[in-house]
Amino acid sequence: PHVVAERLAAFDGHYQHFFQTRINPLLINRSRSEQLAVLAAGREQRIGEAEKAINRHIGIGVGAVTTVGIALLTGLPLAPLVIATGFYLTMPLFRICWQIAVQERRLSVAHLLALYFTGMWLGGYYTIGAIGMILLGLAQKVMVICENSMRDNLVNIFGQQPLQVWVLVDGVETEIEFANLRVDDILVLDVGQMAPIDGVIVQGMASIDEHMLTGEAQPVEKGSGDPVLAATIVLSGRIQVRVEKTGSETTAAKIGEVLNRNEEYRLATEQKAIAIAEKSLAPMLAAGAVALPLVGPSAMFAMLGSNFTMNMVALRPLTILNFFNTASQAGILIKDAEALERLNAITTIVFDKTGTLTLA
Repeated sequence: PHVVAERLAAFDGHYQHFFQTRINPLLINRSRSEQLAVLAAGREQRIGEAEKAINRHIGIGVGAVTTVGIALLTGLPLAPLVIATGFYLTMPLFRICWQIAVQERRLSVAHLLALYFTGMWLGGYYTIGAIGMILLGLAQKVMVICENSMRDNLVNIFGQQPLQVWVLVDGVETEIEFANLRVDDILVLDVGQMAPIDGVIVQGMASIDEHMLTGEAQPVEKGSGDPVLAATIVLSGRIQVRVEKTGSETTAAKIGEVLNRNEEYRLATEQKAIAIAEKSLAPMLAAGAVALPLVGPSAMFAMLGSNFTMNMVALRPLTILNFFNTASQAGILIKDAEALERLNAITTIVFDKTGTLTLA
């Protein structure tokens, strides 16, 4: 069993790498991919467990469609395998339905979707059910790429902190743990190092890359008396910096907090969409109940599948992705969908001293 687990883990690792390098670029146009790569400063974006689960979901769905095709071409009795695969893909939805029914004691659009996919598997509509699962997986994948991946990439960069730092103690450079760094300590930064704090240069000169915070493409030359911000990188030179802010007080950390709040906004928006969709729950269930005795099971499942909830789930992220890609072709990198949703209310854009205008 241990050997099997290792082989499965290795296979999953190769599969996740393939998905990230081959499939993800197909969902984002070249312009946006290049912008994200520049913003990531060459760092490889890590795949979260939620995204890995989505990738597996899509792969299993493709496998189910392939199995149906093999069964049709060869006549092999593969229907039980397809049904088992279908119910495996639907299990997360069943768990959501159980939680809502037991904890909240009500029906929801999740129950409607669960009923629809159950009908697909038990009614012999294997291809439609599998394709539906693939589309749901792709919709989730697009949401991850458009929102979560971008946010996590930035937050991870802003949150990077070294385990050890060099400080000046009585004129001698001494290595200490970053956790022990205090305000007014003199931090020594060399070429290639990222500043983990906000501070002021007290000695030395350096060329510093600040594009992560200011958007400025060109390095900034700084010397004694100039400020240094966390998450900026020393490209050349050597400086001594008096620490003014550490941890959550730094500018980078505060930006990370703002980015994290985007997730709360997304969840609130999804809840609004679900609330709207649930208003159609009773009419759809009633229409399906009427269609079953009058026309048959296929008509009932067609009624259940025609609800706009499924369209909202699939089309909302695709619409967002289309706007993201369109903006990237014009050289605009949009961080989060909230910016798009608020765009129609914007009348004035204000640029402060860190606002970089690259084209007049």
